[in-house]
Amino acid sequence: MRLKQISMVPSCLRKGTAAFTLIELLAVLAVIGILAAILIPAIGNVRERAQETKCSSNLRQLALASVAYASDHKGNFPSLYSDVPGEIVWIDQIAPYVGGEDQKRIIEVINCPSADYFMEFNGARAATYSYGWNPLLIPDSRADDEGNVAPPTKLLNVQRPNETILLAETTQPDNRKGWGKDYFISVGEGIYNPTTAETLLSDSAYTGFSARHGDRGNAAFVDGHVESFAIGEMKQKHVYLED
Repeated sequence: MRLKQISMVPSCLRKGTAAFTLIELLAVLAVIGILAAILIPAIGNVRERAQETKCSSNLRQLALASVAYASDHKGNFPSLYSDVPGEIVWIDQIAPYVGGEDQKRIIEVINCPSADYFMEFNGARAATYSYGWNPLLIPDSRADDEGNVAPPTKLLNVQRPNETILLAETTQPDNRKGWGKDYFISVGEGIYNPTTAETLLSDSAYTGFSARHGDRGNAAFVDGHVESFAIGEMKQKHVYLED
């Protein structure tokens, strides 16, 4: 009895047979589509998480740079604009503590990678920024119409550095052409009160805060640590100073 010869060549490669049937091709495409539907959101989440981590690092560096600036300037924090001729903006005041002469590094630190605007000229990143300050700690020291100048805030006046926010993510209105708002919050002239410290700030106070990371935004405290907030989660203790 003769044994039937068994071919070792796959059926799809044998002469005269089709490589794949239409049904097989559709099945493969369906599997690829399913995998793409699973992987693409996951890749996007990983990318956003990396951007949020970079943003937190930026804020931490800016907070620590501000404290270092204060230690070299009689305990005074920088101001939004300095009170010397030329109106030196805060970026230039703390630049030596961030990247020195490395302009590219400075620009990287003052911009959240998830920000709406990250302006470029000739392929080079320009100096926009997407972080703003607590107005009770970083005043605008330019003289007003009557010649009055707001004094700088002293580091020693911050008695709760682990509870007081120094700066946070801010929105970038179109009319500012990529520049973030100077202040992330609007709280008037309030003073820290232990009995109301846990009271939530009103939603109307969030005049500049940006929750660009999944409806949450990063904020750096005076001691350098960073926390994430949604609009409506900040409390009085986070922005007010003792008298």
